[in-house]
Amino acid sequence: MIALSTGVFFLLFSISLFSQSPGYFIQRGDNLYRAGDYHGAKAEYETALKLMPRNSEAGHNLGLCHFMLNDFHNAVKSFSKAASRATDKNESRYYLALSFKGMGKQKKAVKVLQKTLKSDSLFTPGWYELGKILVESGQAAKAILPLRTTAKLDPLNAAHWLELGNASSLLGDLPEAERSYSYYLELNKTNAEAWFNRGRIKSLMNNSMGALLDYTQAIDLDSTEKDYLLNRGIICIRLNLSREAVNEFSKAIEIDSNYIEGYFNRGFVHLQTKNWKEAEFDFLKCIALNPGDYEACYFLGRVFLSQDQEKKALEWCEKSLNIKKNHAPAQVLKGDIQHSLGEYKNACRTWKKALHARDPDIRKAVYYRRMKHCGRK
Repeated sequence: MIALSTGVFFLLFSISLFSQSPGYFIQRGDNLYRAGDYHGAKAEYETALKLMPRNSEAGHNLGLCHFMLNDFHNAVKSFSKAASRATDKNESRYYLALSFKGMGKQKKAVKVLQKTLKSDSLFTPGWYELGKILVESGQAAKAILPLRTTAKLDPLNAAHWLELGNASSLLGDLPEAERSYSYYLELNKTNAEAWFNRGRIKSLMNNSMGALLDYTQAIDLDSTEKDYLLNRGIICIRLNLSREAVNEFSKAIEIDSNYIEGYFNRGFVHLQTKNWKEAEFDFLKCIALNPGDYEACYFLGRVFLSQDQEKKALEWCEKSLNIKKNHAPAQVLKGDIQHSLGEYKNACRTWKKALHARDPDIRKAVYYRRMKHCGRK
């Protein structure tokens, strides 16, 4: 028998000891995790924990495997234990919050993040995730402070500005929303949705040309999104670019032949430009797709009235009011048609109903321009 040298013996002994240590199985688990084999990695971390049950690294990594496998219940268990044992608890608490979120327990997720940030106010991922969860749970007002904080702590992270823009948009804070989206787009110019969102904000701020440019950027990046085309078309209407508007709506309809908004807005432009047959086609298409579309019925009434077809116009006004009896524009139009047909008393009764409209312009138009024919007091 050949005897091993002392040096070789200790080397083999050391390798044997390492192969039985938690570190060995953690390393194996890490390699499998990086390769995307979460089941295999989980088994290695579980072995490491059998050798050293209080090993926070193995516990945290086991939680990550559960998390990646959408096993949030076991992820919560693993991260809770790891957080109670680790020196640096932030990361385990962060993933604990994400696991609660995955289970639909947003309130628990918020509490975990608030506890983490109380002990470390500079933990940027915690502020960011807290803001996101608050936005997703309908608490955009409470999300603003966390999202402002995370953007201040890490201003070069584009995602922080995007989320702040989304929250500000939900709250109707248009200047902050535009500013946040602008910071985001300086860092990432390839996100079509961000260009679209900033365009939408500019549109609400009556910056039509700025909105048009942003919608154009969005479409250049993604020409398959019908809503981008629709909104650029609406801006074209505002800028009196009727032909361009029709082209945009037609492109949207090419993407989705059942796109009601595309037909409705194209019909509106055709009505404005006196293309009666085209307008009639589009509004009838809206009604075919949605028989309860009272606005399409009303505009179809306007189409027929513009062609001096009062009886057909009256028929469509009544259809609109059968769907929504308090639709003030249809009430006004119906009264106008009745008046032109010599049905003066009926016209006055119909106009009187429109005096309860929410829109003050409609109320004024009825009171000052129509009710005078009814002998108002």
